[in-house]
Amino acid sequence: MNDDVCVEREIELEGSAAELWELVATADGWRQWLVDDAAIEIEVGGVGEVVDDTVHRHVRVVQVEPERSLTFHWWEHDDPSSVSEVVIGLVGLPGGGCRVHIVERPLQPLAFARSTQQSMWEVRACLLALSVHARARV
Repeated sequence: MNDDVCVEREIELEGSAAELWELVATADGWRQWLVDDAAIEIEVGGVGEVVDDTVHRHVRVVQVEPERSLTFHWWEHDDPSSVSEVVIGLVGLPGGGCRVHIVERPLQPLAFARSTQQSMWEVRACLLALSVHARARV
């Protein structure tokens, strides 16, 4: 793997790992913060498709540890060499809340647009925080 071009983000949010898991491990949850549209079952071996800012991606779920972590591979529909691995980890905090740790790294040697990917994960982290906040207010 190409660790030198990985993008890593961490954010602390209100809500338990169980509450955040609904946003991390369901297609409906993904639509609230990660992608514009999602058609996938979040289970090991699950495959599906998402639309991410007009980019169509295939997704394959690699690992699921309920309320702890989700690992998936995704790549642009017409470019299998763009495959990257995304790991989303959840850790409960002693005083309440949860730390969300996200890492995306390319799996193939490619021209990984690091600055673009970093910006996208900044936006996604903000959308996740807004989704958690909106749920707390409902």
